Amino acid sequence: MDWSKVHRKLAGRFRLLERRNDAGDCVIHCFGSLGQTGVNNGDVRYICGFYGIPYSEDWRREETRDAGDSFYLLIKTDA
Repeated sequence: MDWSKVHRKLAGRFRLLERRNDAGDCVIHCFGSLGQTGVNNGDVRYICGFYGIPYSEDWRREETRDAGDSFYLLIKTDA
């Protein structure tokens, strides 16, 4: 996988909100151009590595309630 391409796509467009919430999810806020393009498994793998979170294919996108194109990425951290 070309990690430099993934890095350029994601750079400065996400931030960790909660390492583990009550539902056992890691919550990442994605914003900027990611609101239009979304994310895929490779992107989620990169984000998990960036924050030192174990990668899981059990993730989902949840829309925010703001007027922008941002969304939350919820990554399951429980087994």
